[in-house]
Amino acid sequence: MFFAEPARIARIMREGRERLEKHHHPDPYIVSYMPGGTLFMRNPSFQPVALYPNGIPEGVSKRRINIDMSNVPDDEEYARVFVDSANKQYWIDK
Repeated sequence: MFFAEPARIARIMREGRERLEKHHHPDPYIVSYMPGGTLFMRNPSFQPVALYPNGIPEGVSKRRINIDMSNVPDDEEYARVFVDSANKQYWIDK
């Protein structure tokens, strides 16, 4: 379906947003490990430097993850994160 009239496109978009808002659940599902979830920060891991003060041994995973479980590449710093636990939202500054 293709519409070329801007007014018709605007009306369809407005109606779609209204329909989405109408069917939006007031308390959306939250994945358990995300902010607002039941497992969020329940068992945070220790920093490897605290566990291995004399250096990290071979074979120990050096994987780093952001709050949304995405990988942090080795050449990048952690992103700044703001967690709004009351509203079950988070923002990552990338």
